[in-house]
Amino acid sequence: MQAMNNQKTEKLNRFTQFPNLVELLLSKKLVFSDPSHWEDQNDIASIKFYETQKHCKLRLLCFCQAEETLHHWKTYAAGPYGCCIEFDKLTLLQDFQKFSNVLTQEVTYKRIKDLSTQGNTIKIDQYPFLKRKPYECDSEFRIIWRKTDAVDNEPTEVDLNLNCINRITLNSQIPTIFVHLLKKLIKDSNLEINVNISTIYKNTTWINKLKNLNHPPIDTCT
Repeated sequence: MQAMNNQKTEKLNRFTQFPNLVELLLSKKLVFSDPSHWEDQNDIASIKFYETQKHCKLRLLCFCQAEETLHHWKTYAAGPYGCCIEFDKLTLLQDFQKFSNVLTQEVTYKRIKDLSTQGNTIKIDQYPFLKRKPYECDSEFRIIWRKTDAVDNEPTEVDLNLNCINRITLNSQIPTIFVHLLKKLIKDSNLEINVNISTIYKNTTWINKLKNLNHPPIDTCT
């Protein structure tokens, strides 16, 4: 595995949907995605250029190193069935060390003007880990699988040690029955994974503290 890791965080968050989460837990596999279907055409362009130059195809796993924000939920885990899987970074990356065709690295964020002033210093190997500045809030980390002899549409899957999952956070609007089903699946699988409900839309502690703040009396008009 070729790695250029910055260990500033000990966790990797993957925002996804509940059906994908269940499939991951049942299959014990991580599925790399085909970037050609992404919405960000700028990202696709840099990956395609790398593929052309290196004569290969890339499949990616994308993670967020930043704390959860409304942007992450709205963009990557929209709707009541959105969820966030928190992985232990070191444990997860150790599982990929046996693969020589896997690349791992944090994403670097550049402005358009940076390409003009720094273009000659940006190497081709950096292209799959290069994004525009507006995405910097993601603090993204990527695991990339380089395919040189496989069929383009063949899914790339790797076995996953589920013990590298620290916690799962669900959208606060998910029906309660799915919370119970998830906890039962985790228990039946003899796993120790915390299941939380996101408080990004409603945090009871925040609300109660606001209510209990001491304010001077307000004069009322009579």
